[in-house]
Amino acid sequence: RKAPKLLIHPGDIKETALTEDDITLLIYDPHFPWEKLSAKDRATALREAREIAAAAKGDSLPYSPLVQKINKLNRGDSVVLEGKYLDYLSHIPFPWGRLEQFYVISDKARLNLLMGMSPLLTGLQRLNLWRNDLGADGAAGMKALAPVLGHLTGLQTLTLSSNRLGAAGAAALAPALERLTGLHSLDLVFNYLGAAGAAGMKALARALAHLTGLKVLDLRINELDAEGAAALAPALGHLTGLQRLILGYNQLGTDGGAGMKALALALGHLTGLRELDLINNELGTEGAAALAPALMNLTGLQRLILERNHLGLSLIHISEPTRR
Repeated sequence: RKAPKLLIHPGDIKETALTEDDITLLIYDPHFPWEKLSAKDRATALREAREIAAAAKGDSLPYSPLVQKINKLNRGDSVVLEGKYLDYLSHIPFPWGRLEQFYVISDKARLNLLMGMSPLLTGLQRLNLWRNDLGADGAAGMKALAPVLGHLTGLQTLTLSSNRLGAAGAAALAPALERLTGLHSLDLVFNYLGAAGAAGMKALARALAHLTGLKVLDLRINELDAEGAAALAPALGHLTGLQRLILGYNQLGTDGGAGMKALALALGHLTGLRELDLINNELGTEGAAALAPALMNLTGLQRLILERNHLGLSLIHISEPTRR
């Protein structure tokens, strides 16, 4: 008869910031030295093993405390489980369908784990894929990941910032993005969507139009100019529930404010906007003049960010009509 082995050894507790109560995730291994564990730890391990089994079968626990532990440890802003431990976890009977968030930050091992485990992550609501270079090598990473994303239909928050997607990555992402109609927040910061004639933005525009429940859209640092704005504008017309639109550090004011002129009509219909961020877009007088009529419709706007736009006195001409 095989003796159970602790999945996370006592010696690893300090490394993973787990407590003694967490040395309880079990698999079977005949070579584990059970004699080195105290009677208390053995009892805890057996109790937790029964809890895992019960939660996996749905026999008793409505929401396993272990799921809460994993969610807490996998937040990304404090303790992050190492990929190897998540790999271990994927091989035990655990209620993965109740895991709500998953962070993959510059971690190829964890990215591969996500792709392998995706059929189990049916309850995932928040996914952070920041800085994984998914657009490199002809967007090989995004092409591999896209089918996985398309099946995570419960996602509410998706972060894809700093992946250098470009046109190829955006084209690979678009079909998956269309299926994520439950998204509330989408972060596409720093992905070159406006480069090369805004090919990336053009590839994503149709998909964005399907995300009618979106409340937050972040497109900072994407080189969006007139062509990018023209591609984005029709999609914005469908996103009438947007509350935060972040377009800072683009080029909407170049060529006589052409980008802002392309966006203005669509912006004016986003009457639920509470925040509009246009920092550092070189708007100038012509861009400001194009923006002003749209602002008159945004009566619920609470935060308007216009720094670094060479506005000068034109800022006064924008702000005065919005107060009437």
